[in-house]
This record gives sequence, C-alpha cells and structure tokens, in this order.
Amino acid sequence: MPTQEERLTTLEQTQANFGDSINDLNHHVTIVIGIIQKQEWDVREIKNSLRAIDGRLGSFDSRLSFFDGHLSSFERSVNSRFETQETRFDTLETRFETQDKKLDQIMGILTTLTTKSDQQT
Repeated sequence: MPTQEERLTTLEQTQANFGDSINDLNHHVTIVIGIIQKQEWDVREIKNSLRAIDGRLGSFDSRLSFFDGHLSSFERSVNSRFETQETRFDTLETRFETQDKKLDQIMGILTTLTTKSDQQT
C-alpha cells in the first residue's frame, strides 16, 4: 500500500493534469465561441443579402408583369390589325373573282362578235 506521501504526490500530479486539461478545454471552448460568433455574423449577412435579393426580385416581378401587360395589349392590337387585313384581302379576292367572271363574259362576247365578223366577210 502506498504511503501517505506517495498518495499526496499522485494527487498533486493528478491535480496538475486536471488543471492542464481544464486550461486546454477553456482554450478550445474560447475558439469554438469565436467560430460560433463568426458564423452568427455570416448568417446575419446572408439573411440581409437574401432580403435584398427578395426586394430586387419583387421589383423585377413587378416590371415583368408591367411588360407582360403591354405585350398582351400589343398582341391584341396586332391580332386585330391582322384580322382587319385578312377581311380586306377576302373582300379584294371576292372582287377579283367577280371581275374575272365579268372579263370571261366580255371575252366570250368578243369571241362571238369576232367569229360573226369573220363569217360575214
């Protein structure tokens, strides 16, 4: 069995080792606290950046909606004009067909008159 002196020496060494361990632990806890504080600051910066991006996206969305409205209005206008032009072309086509028929009739009459004129001579 160890003597009182040996036990006291062992206890003092153990106490010194515990002190060193506690100092190491305090050192590492201090480092971890610093890292956590830095990450907290980074998270705040990220949140602020996301808020700014969200604001910009909202503005962009508003502008996009504005342009979409104008584009829809322009599309309706163009479609209306094309429909009007299509109606006009259909009317012209009908008139040309009517004129074609009249010209065919005139050609028929002229052919008949020319034939009669040739026969009389």
